[in-house]
Amino acid sequence: QLPPSESLKIFSTILSSLDELNIKDPQDYVCAIRSFSTSFIMVKNGKFSNEEKQGVKDFCDERGFDLIYYSNIMPDETNKNIKINKPYYYECFSKIIGIDKEDFINEYEFDVSPTTDNKPFFFHFFKPSHIPKILASYGKTWQPFGGGGYLILFALLLISVLLSIMLIIIPLIIRSKRFNLKVYKWQIFVYFFAIGIGYLFIEIPLMQKFILYLGHPIYSVSTVLFSILFFSGLGSLILGKNTQYFSIKICALLILILILLMLSPVLLKNLMAYPFYIRFISCILIL
Repeated sequence: QLPPSESLKIFSTILSSLDELNIKDPQDYVCAIRSFSTSFIMVKNGKFSNEEKQGVKDFCDERGFDLIYYSNIMPDETNKNIKINKPYYYECFSKIIGIDKEDFINEYEFDVSPTTDNKPFFFHFFKPSHIPKILASYGKTWQPFGGGGYLILFALLLISVLLSIMLIIIPLIIRSKRFNLKVYKWQIFVYFFAIGIGYLFIEIPLMQKFILYLGHPIYSVSTVLFSILFFSGLGSLILGKNTQYFSIKICALLILILILLMLSPVLLKNLMAYPFYIRFISCILIL
């Protein structure tokens, strides 16, 4: 794909990881080549020697691959065997290495910022600021990542909102006139609507955080949904039967939540290497 997206994001993630390991001159530890449709990035536990760089060059010449990057590569060494209009890959990879890499990443057509535990969705390349460019090139260029396909999500959101209005809000208005519902009924509606939004704001970040911990999105979604719904229902049942010292219980709950927020990152990090069933049980207990 031109301009590059996947390979560039992998490259920026690798460099970011090397920086976090306090490795000096991380660009000396990587080497990248490409075929007609794929890219291959090598990371070494040490700097690539001149002999190794020459070996990579010979490999590309013998098998028809193209060089993208190694430290101190010259522009005329790239875009030789699989020629494109200009050396996009070399230019982009070199800018990721450069001192203005943050500006380059912010201004680039796709989101190629490093993937991290807090931003784990590698294939999220879409940038809302580039919607005009996407619409201008829609149907004219190949856009497998970050292109017009993401706009369908906004269309689906709009359709969902309209259907919600038709199937929930409008019937509620009709019923309120028919049964003469008072204003406080609408306050109850707003109250439960706020609870639903609150659940979403809690559930979605937890699902994202537990993907890494449990190893798969399905495990994360099912565990978080089950735990939150089950224990919130259990808590409502218990508090509903005994309303004494309600404010004290709420304060104690808030203190417990704050303690868990501080301790859970440490607990999750230390339990990461344990078997799945231990991680699964600990996840339920934390939630």
